[in-house]
Amino acid sequence: MTDARIRSEDKICTSLTPFAAPPPRVSSSPLDALQNRQNFPDSLALTADEVLWTNNTGGEIMRQSKAGTVPVPFVKGQQAPSDLVERDGVLYWCNTEDDSIGTAKLGDPAGGVGPKALVIDSPRRLATDGVTFFVATPKFLLRAPVTGGPVSDLVTDVNWYGMSSQTKGIAHHEGMVYCSESIGGRAARVPVAGGIPEVLAPGPGKLGTIAVDKSGVYWLSVEATATKLWVSDRAGVGATSVFQGENVIPFSLPKVVTDDEAIYFSMDPESGGGSALRRKTKAGADVARVLASGQEQIGDIAVDPTHLYWISGSSILRIALP
Repeated sequence: MTDARIRSEDKICTSLTPFAAPPPRVSSSPLDALQNRQNFPDSLALTADEVLWTNNTGGEIMRQSKAGTVPVPFVKGQQAPSDLVERDGVLYWCNTEDDSIGTAKLGDPAGGVGPKALVIDSPRRLATDGVTFFVATPKFLLRAPVTGGPVSDLVTDVNWYGMSSQTKGIAHHEGMVYCSESIGGRAARVPVAGGIPEVLAPGPGKLGTIAVDKSGVYWLSVEATATKLWVSDRAGVGATSVFQGENVIPFSLPKVVTDDEAIYFSMDPESGGGSALRRKTKAGADVARVLASGQEQIGDIAVDPTHLYWISGSSILRIALP
């Protein structure tokens, strides 16, 4: 498979500010604004019936029915919560200004503070298999039991951090932890028990978040002249660029999620017009379809069987899948 270059008429322009954006433009499906004027929302998690998100500045974990009821401050008193994860009815998140991983059960009453599941220096990215936390800090990849216990190295190779590196994406799938770097430019995997990482792709460019499912591994690279979507099998064989778009704004972090049929990703182009969300089917050589454009800078994205959800500035939005 070779690079699938999009036609010029299909390209999206972007460049936006977090506080003022042009009116949203979408494809054929109506865009649904679930909530506006949130307090710097940062990350999303979905259950079968609810949407949950972190209000980073407000120090809250919010929850709302997908039917569109009033949101409820589910957990309060957190310190810059981010990277929200739901696993088996339990929430976990990074308290980036409190050096801890917070937790709460979905069955807990609303308005609680939530205990610290783990004290760890500078947590930034989080994944879990329900037994172990996998945590990325600005310098290291670490692991620790969910039930409490010592923090240990996920990466045991002392030379791994020898080059400039900062993990921006982390995901778990079937006994392996996958990570992507914004500076080092590597996509890699390492066993959940810890070990020496296997590099899936060594760059080039700065990578955004990473997604993994039964079909493969997915990430975006921000390169000198383009932004590319990459697909690899889970062993790193056959890493191929399946989409190429324009440059994104400085410090942009492209997001990617998947379902059984497609790859969904965000881009914040530097040419103007607002951020865009696209859908690229896993099979075939179709052009990546624009689901929504004209957005403020995308904070996070998530997908369920019927909708794509995202954070645009201070709003939580969704759109029906085609």
